Amino acid sequence: MTPEGRAPVDGTTNSPKIFSDLPVPSAEEERARATLDQLGLGMTGAIRQPCSIDVTLNLVYDENLVGLWDSGPYDNGAMESSWLGFLPDGRGWSAWANVGGEIDVGRFRWHCPEPATLELRYEWQVSGEWSGARDPLRFSSIDSRLPDNEVLSAGYAIMLDKIYADEFTALHLAKHVQYCSTYALVQRALSLEDDPAHHLAPWR
Repeated sequence: MTPEGRAPVDGTTNSPKIFSDLPVPSAEEERARATLDQLGLGMTGAIRQPCSIDVTLNLVYDENLVGLWDSGPYDNGAMESSWLGFLPDGRGWSAWANVGGEIDVGRFRWHCPEPATLELRYEWQVSGEWSGARDPLRFSSIDSRLPDNEVLSAGYAIMLDKIYADEFTALHLAKHVQYCSTYALVQRALSLEDDPAHHLAPWR
């Protein structure tokens, strides 16, 4: 996949949410700045966070996270890659695969409890093997399929990055998710069918 070069989200969505682009209070800006400092990043180039608010669950989502993210540009010759998928309704998944044919997918619910902080609440995990075309990645056999209750919270920053001549939108995480903490945006529009495990167990 080729990283998507355009960073901002235009605000359009199919999700039944209420969107707000209110000014971020100074205290929250300070927390966001602290997160960027923790990641070793400056405020220059950071993408401002329009938010989506779910009034039924009182959850906040950063629209800039929505899409499919790939560790590929940062793999540096590694024989494995990781992906993160964020849907606008708060569902998502993380995936990992290597050239030996192993694959692992975890499904989670995500939201942003405060600016520049991402929380993932895992619900289900499946591992096995893949074969055939790598895009899209799909399971060919299953080794395990289990419920999951891991909760992961990490600071993050979204900004433009450049490797060689390729400029793209990048996600920098303060913690590793699926063995990686840096991802490139490769696909903004995303659906449940893009989940590598969708054919095994469709989302409810």
